[in-house]
Amino acid sequence: MPYAANGQISHDPLPGGVEISEAQYQQAMAGMLEGLHVQIVDGGLFVGELPVPPAPEPTAEQLYMQRRAEILAELAAIDAASARPLRAILVGSATDDDRVRLAQLDEQAAALRAELAALELPPAA
Repeated sequence: MPYAANGQISHDPLPGGVEISEAQYQQAMAGMLEGLHVQIVDGGLFVGELPVPPAPEPTAEQLYMQRRAEILAELAAIDAASARPLRAILVGSATDDDRVRLAQLDEQAAALRAELAALELPPAA
């Protein structure tokens, strides 16, 4: 009688293995040849993709670096968006919309710079 354990099949008993039918043995063998994983789930045989473990939670330092990068990217985008209305102001062809837009962008940038200044790198572990 064949046996299966996590990642293994055999016609001899396996530590932690369960008894399977010859048909299940053939199914497991075919799956393993295709790169699939054999595992015991709730006492039964399962042949399929090896489950991908969940990604670990980001560390405090990773969260800090991610937010810092997001803020810097937003500031760069604001700088780029400010160029046209600022140029219009400099050459004297600005409309009220240009002035309003530039004021909005300056306000957004100021809020982001304040957040960046307040952002603290977590202490090293």
